[in-house]
Amino acid sequence: MTQTLPRFSWMILGTVLIALFLVFYIYQVTQITKAGFFISNYERQIAEFSQESQSLETNFPHLNSLANLETILNNLDYEKVEKVHYLRLPGTTVVAK
Repeated sequence: MTQTLPRFSWMILGTVLIALFLVFYIYQVTQITKAGFFISNYERQIAEFSQESQSLETNFPHLNSLANLETILNNLDYEKVEKVHYLRLPGTTVVAK
C-alpha cells in the first residue's frame, strides 16, 4: 500500500503540470491572436491614412489658390475694405506699469 501512494501522487502532479502547461499554451495563443489582430488593424489604418495623405497632397494646390480663397471669402459674406483708419496712440509704449 505504501508503494501505490507515491505513484498516485506522481500521477496527480503530472496531470496538474500538464493542465497548467495547457492553460499557459492557450493563454499564449490568445495573446498572439490579439497581437495579430491589432497589427492587421494598424496596417489597415496606415493604408487609409496614406491614401488620404496622397489625396490631400494632390488637392492642396487647388485648395490653396487665390481664386479659391476669393470664392471662400465671398461665400462667408465678407466685404471689401474701402478705407482703412489707423488708431494713433500717444507715445511709443505699448505696456506701462
